[in-house]
Amino acid sequence: MKKGQIILFTGPSCAGKNTVVEALLKALPNAKRLITTTTRQPRPGEQNGIDYHFVTPEVFEHQRRRGDFLEYAENYGNWYATSMRTIEEMRTQHDYVFMILDVQNGAPAIRRAYPDARIFGITTEDFGIIEERLVTARNWTPRELVRRAVEAYKEFNILLSEGHAYGVDIVFQNAQGDGKLERLVETIRLMILGNHPIQNIMSTFSGSPQESSLF
Repeated sequence: MKKGQIILFTGPSCAGKNTVVEALLKALPNAKRLITTTTRQPRPGEQNGIDYHFVTPEVFEHQRRRGDFLEYAENYGNWYATSMRTIEEMRTQHDYVFMILDVQNGAPAIRRAYPDARIFGITTEDFGIIEERLVTARNWTPRELVRRAVEAYKEFNILLSEGHAYGVDIVFQNAQGDGKLERLVETIRLMILGNHPIQNIMSTFSGSPQESSLF
């Protein structure tokens, strides 16, 4: 039986990955987003089993020792993981299984386990846009804001210069402006369906590392 295709999106915080994925879920038939596991507390409006599988650190550690996870990583003081069993169950039920994972751990793990997965990097035109979004996203403490900015800066520059080394097929700028998001979503949709001429380009975004004003 043919199994669904894995479509992974990766990139720094506040680059717009969730926005792109939500649009693609509406544009592609029989597509579903993978729900990952985390030890962090739910944010207002988040629901267990819909946004994440929220578990205690003790349950997470038990699942990790049992070998449930394809990959796992600590991020901002909380643990996140991807369940191999959940991936396989979803691949039997859906044509496309969408994931959002980090570039340093998640993308390489998926590439090793699923060589045919499509891995798209999503970033912004410059790091200043991400900094602005981080500042206004939530009421972070100064320490938390710097920590998140450092991690986002690291992932931004990985995609900028060496995304292919982490299993990323192609990197897109989620540019601001009227109609640009819609055009980006349509380009990715056509690539997933195999109907876009840009099929074998490793990266559309390359350059020198950028600087941050937050640290």
